[in-house]
Amino acid sequence: MKEPGEKQISTSGPEGWQPIIHGAITEVAYNVQSTVDAEHKLPIDYEATNENDTGAMGNMAGRAKSIIAHNRFSLLFDKGYHAGMELTKVQLLEIDAHVAFPSVPKTSQAPNSDYNVGNFTYDQTSDSYPCPEGNTLKTNQKWHTSPQLPLQAIQDKSM
Repeated sequence: MKEPGEKQISTSGPEGWQPIIHGAITEVAYNVQSTVDAEHKLPIDYEATNENDTGAMGNMAGRAKSIIAHNRFSLLFDKGYHAGMELTKVQLLEIDAHVAFPSVPKTSQAPNSDYNVGNFTYDQTSDSYPCPEGNTLKTNQKWHTSPQLPLQAIQDKSM
């Protein structure tokens, strides 16, 4: 834990960690990032890490650029790598990257899938969102905020 950014210690191996596998299920594991030349099917780089894929795209893209010594190549990532900051890092490296778009989690879906956020496209000219029923959604120029109760007040209400 003396290393900057270390959040876990594994007694089974120096790079092992306990990632969430599914829901609340965890296992002590290693996570390996790898870069493979698609044409020749040869690995050009790998790194055992103790973090998930979400924060690894920029680092691996930079490493690939250093190894190949140019940026005239494309990278393909699965949905686990989809993160805005990482996409920005790859864009700054001027590397062509293709990242699968993750599906909307069940907890974020509307009861009727027609109303999921992906079905609403912002119309910049009218400053509005056309809804699936054909209505126009406009802002009332007010931000919705919830009152922030102190922790003590929340605890008192539950008793």
